[in-house]
Amino acid sequence: MKILRLLLVSGLCSLITAQNLRADEGPVLTVEVKNILLAKGNLMVGIFNNAGTFTKEELPESPMVPVKETGVISVEVKGLKAGKYAVVVFQDFNENGKLDKNFLGMPKEPYAFSNDPEISRSAPKFSDCTFELEAEGTSLSLTLSGK
Repeated sequence: MKILRLLLVSGLCSLITAQNLRADEGPVLTVEVKNILLAKGNLMVGIFNNAGTFTKEELPESPMVPVKETGVISVEVKGLKAGKYAVVVFQDFNENGKLDKNFLGMPKEPYAFSNDPEISRSAPKFSDCTFELEAEGTSLSLTLSGK
C-alpha cells in the first residue's frame, strides 16, 4: 500500500512539474502564412527584435518549415519573451536558405512582412513591421506575394 501511495504521489509531482515547465515557456507567436501557391521548398520565418539586425540576422528561434501543401501553413514559435518584434517570411523554392533576387534586386520568391507594409523599391523599415508579442501569445496572418 505504501508503494502504491508513493507511486501516486510521485506521478502527481511529475505532472505538476511538467505543467509548470510548459507555463514557463513564455508566450507563443503563431504565424499564419497564406497564399502558398506551390508545394515546394521551405518557408523561412525570420523573427527580428531590433532595427539593426532587421532582415539581416534573425533570432535563433526563427523556424524553417517544409512546404508540403498549398494554401495556408500555420507556424508556432516558442522560446520568445514578450516584447516588440517583426516577422519576415519567404518561400525558399530552391532551398538555398536565402531570398533570391533578380538583377534589379527584386525578390524572385514569394515573401511577406508583418503588418503588410507598403513595399516600393526596398524592404520596409523595422518600425513599419513591428508588433507587440503579448505575454498571453500573439497571432499574425501574413499573405505571401504572388510570385
